Amino acid sequence: FVWPKGYRAWHRKTTLIRRLALAFAEEQCRQRGCRVMWLTVNKQNPTLDWYRRRGFVCTGSLVQEIGGGFVMDDYRMEKHVVG
Repeated sequence: FVWPKGYRAWHRKTTLIRRLALAFAEEQCRQRGCRVMWLTVNKQNPTLDWYRRRGFVCTGSLVQEIGGGFVMDDYRMEKHVVG
């Protein structure tokens, strides 16, 4: 398989943006005295491993109706924030 022209540069940029956004969120938590940050991730989302590599652990499963016969089938993931 051949990646489209510019794909690798795009991938590096988006990965960097994700890392910077996560670092910013962690710093905001530290400044506010939060001990844990959490988020929900769809069970089929390929970024699950990305979050795990950055210290998040799955703490539960959430299924929520969002209307029109659709549901969100997510994992709750948490990361302890060190002050």
